[in-house]
Amino acid sequence: MKRRIIIILIIVGILGGLTGGTWLYLRRSSGLKLLARAELAIQADKFDKAVDLAETYISKYPDDWRGYHVKA
Repeated sequence: MKRRIIIILIIVGILGGLTGGTWLYLRRSSGLKLLARAELAIQADKFDKAVDLAETYISKYPDDWRGYHVKA
């Protein structure tokens, strides 16, 4: 009985970790976060990283001017 409970807890922990990791990844790649990360990269003089982030934003939201502004 104890062994079954331990196995269930391990499985629930693994599934929770996978779910949390997926949520974090998706949240990190959201539109406004991409722009904020690009602006931080500009302030840190990491222009290549800023351009990559801006291009990612532009590919997701091609009609939004903010991505083009950050890229410029």
